Amino acid sequence: MLAARLSAQRFVSGDLALAIAQSLKSEWELEVMRLCGERHHLGLYEILPKLIKPGMSEREIAHLAWGVFFELGHQGIMRMSNFGEEAFLGHISAGDSGNYPSSFNGPLGLRGEHPAAPVMGYAGKIWHLGEPLALDIGFMLEGYHTDKTQAYWAGKAGSIPAEVASAHSFCVDVQAWLAENLRPGALVSELYAHCADWAVKAGFAEGFMGLGENKVPFLGHGIGLAIDGWPAIAKGFDRPVEKGMVFALEPKHGIPGLGMVGVENTFEVTDVGAVCITGDRYDMVCVE
Repeated sequence: MLAARLSAQRFVSGDLALAIAQSLKSEWELEVMRLCGERHHLGLYEILPKLIKPGMSEREIAHLAWGVFFELGHQGIMRMSNFGEEAFLGHISAGDSGNYPSSFNGPLGLRGEHPAAPVMGYAGKIWHLGEPLALDIGFMLEGYHTDKTQAYWAGKAGSIPAEVASAHSFCVDVQAWLAENLRPGALVSELYAHCADWAVKAGFAEGFMGLGENKVPFLGHGIGLAIDGWPAIAKGFDRPVEKGMVFALEPKHGIPGLGMVGVENTFEVTDVGAVCITGDRYDMVCVE
């Protein structure tokens, strides 16, 4: 309507310019996000493992997660900037739900509440002993988001199969390398290319960043006022990284017939690399 009434003018999208501007955070914004990240880690790593147990459904676990997050100050909404994308709480994926076909633009699959509402967790999927559980849940405080995925294992630490432990360890190593090299002047496209090649050489190419149609061509994304901030850590993003940018790094690996393992944490870019603001523990939490 606006264009029709101002036909002599040419209208262009300002979305990219706005996204680039929002990618660089002020100290005030960083303080909010650091607090958000502290509460995020507290909820997923410290509090929730004491409440969940094998035998619960994905939906039951989702409701417990919501309760924990609301108590910690989560403000109940998460925003996405990409047209058509939506999120509600996050992904609760037990066992092979982690590789379930998903319309969401991320590596972790999920069954969700229902095909009409592919979010949160499915009441009909139970978390069994010998299965991984992946909770990819964002936290929002004062309008700003952090992103984090915590992987759990149903059983004792000694019961984790070597294939699972190896894949998770590889993802932790990729996250550490990315964090070390995310410093001012770096090109995220080059960081992505290095890690994609590393996955092939290390024998993790098939499931790295998703199985089959769930595989995604990125390793992380900017984050702030929206979960899916600019830039993605992917091919084609060649603007140099700057101090004060914040990224969610999410190396994950799908294991056929079992589920998905790996990590996601939110990192603040400093002069000497990226510093995690969503905790310093990246292991799978064992729940018996």
